Amino acid sequence: MSHQALETNAVSLSPWMEAAVIKYGWIWVGVGFGFAAKYGLLMKRGKPVTVRMVVADMLLIGMVALIAFNIIVKLGLHGEASALVTSLVAVGADRGIRMLTDRFWRQVDAALPDMGRVKGEMRQIDQIERSRAALTGAADCDGDDLEGVHIHRLPASPRIEP
Repeated sequence: MSHQALETNAVSLSPWMEAAVIKYGWIWVGVGFGFAAKYGLLMKRGKPVTVRMVVADMLLIGMVALIAFNIIVKLGLHGEASALVTSLVAVGADRGIRMLTDRFWRQVDAALPDMGRVKGEMRQIDQIERSRAALTGAADCDGDDLEGVHIHRLPASPRIEP
């Protein structure tokens, strides 16, 4: 087949699509190789690749591409160098997310002792108010027990005598 025959059978891209492939193509190549390397490292360690992991990575892929694009623009990289940086970002994204979530849970654990004390004080105040209402016969309870459970009190219905 001649070169001219190949050109006539070739699918032409719109200029916008061609520019997008030229500008972002290497990034998507890097994302693909990066996630392939990540799964390869997991299999090398003996960990099975689950559907849950793949779905989680598909949800993160946009954020990984944005981070990689930002780094590439700041460094002024083009071509294969941008694919390399993107693949490194894709492999390291899991570790970065794990570090951030570990830091978040450490902060939550540090705040929990204070939360337990505050919740205990709220229960004491609630019990004092309930005791006062029971002793004085006050009916100012709005039905909320401060635990998020709403108690519905139905008004007394008149009895129908036969």
